[in-house]
Amino acid sequence: MSVCIGENVNDELVCGVCLDSFNDPVEIRRCGHIYCRKCLTGMKDCPTCREPIESTVAPNRAIVNMALNVQVKCMKCGWKGTRESSNKHVCSSKTKKEAQAAAAPPVQPAQPAPSMNRPPPSNAAPSPAPYTYNFDQFQGYPGAAQAPAPAPTGLYYNGQPTPQPNQAPPQIQSNRRYEVIEPVGNYPWNLYGLTQEEYDQIVSIFVFFDADDSGTLDRQEVSRLAHWLNFARTEAEVNRIFMDMDADGSGSLSQGEFLTWLKYNKPNPKALYGLNQKQYNTIMMQFHGYDRNQDGCLEFEEFAQLVLNLGDVSSREAAMKLFGMIDRQRKGSIDLHQFLTFRAGKVV
Repeated sequence: MSVCIGENVNDELVCGVCLDSFNDPVEIRRCGHIYCRKCLTGMKDCPTCREPIESTVAPNRAIVNMALNVQVKCMKCGWKGTRESSNKHVCSSKTKKEAQAAAAPPVQPAQPAPSMNRPPPSNAAPSPAPYTYNFDQFQGYPGAAQAPAPAPTGLYYNGQPTPQPNQAPPQIQSNRRYEVIEPVGNYPWNLYGLTQEEYDQIVSIFVFFDADDSGTLDRQEVSRLAHWLNFARTEAEVNRIFMDMDADGSGSLSQGEFLTWLKYNKPNPKALYGLNQKQYNTIMMQFHGYDRNQDGCLEFEEFAQLVLNLGDVSSREAAMKLFGMIDRQRKGSIDLHQFLTFRAGKVV
C-alpha cells in the first residue's frame, strides 16, 4: 500500500476534500466543481456549493493531463514520480514489515507499543486526544485553556480509562452497549445524529483511508486513521479502539460500524480547542496531509504550501511572516498544538 502526496501543487489542481492533488478527477455536471472520484464516493451534494450531485463527467482534458503530471512522493518509502505513475507504484520492504506488525498478536495494555509516528520535540506541547469514553467521568486530555490538568492517556476502554501506573490493567472484554446501524435510506445522517455535512465528511474520511478500495478498513488502515485524527497515540490504544469498532469480529470495519462507533463515542469538548468535530477533523487532515515526512511538525515549506493552497496568504513572504508569528520559540517548525491553536483562531 502506498501513500503518495503531491508536491508543489498548483491551487487549480488541489481537491477540496483531501487537500491533495487530483487523483482521477471528475467534474460535477451541474455546478462544475472538480474533485477526486474517490473523494466524492458516498456524497449526495457538492462539498463546495451543496448542490445535489446528479452525475459527473470527465473534466477538461488539459486539467486531467496536468493532474496526471503532478510530482508526488510516497510517504512510506520515499519514491517519487508523477501522479499517473503512482497508481502503479508498490511500496518496498517497509510496507511488508508494517504488514507483519499489523498481523502480530494484539499488544497488551500493560505493555503498550511505541507510537507509529515519531514523538514530537520535547519542548512541544502535547496535543489532546479528543475522544474518550464517558468523558464526564474524567477530565480528558489537556487542550484549550479550559482543561486544567493532564489526565489518563487511555482513550477508549469500554467505558473505563486506561489504568494508571499503580493500578493493575483490567481484562479486555466486550461490553458493547449498542447495535450497529447501517447507513440506509435517503437521509442516513439522521441515523447517527449528524448533519448532512458532518456525515459527508466522515464518509469521505472513511474512503480516504480505505487505501485498497475494499469498502472496509482493516487494522492497518484504522491505525493510520486513528493517528491522523488523534483518536490514539499508541498501537495499544489502536488495538482497543479497533476491537470495539469491529462489532462482528471480522477483522475489518464497515462504514456502518465506523459511523455507529462515532455515534456512541463523542469527542471531549474540552479537547477540541473550541472547535466542533467537523472543524477539528478538517484541521487534523490538513496538518497530516502536508506533514510530508510525518514527523509531527510542519517545516516552513510544508506550512507555506498549506496556507497558500487554503488562501490564508497570497505570497511566500506573507507565509514566512505568519510562520514566524506561530513559531514563537523559533524552533524552525510548527507542532500540532501550535497549528490547532492557530487554526482555532481562524476557523476553516
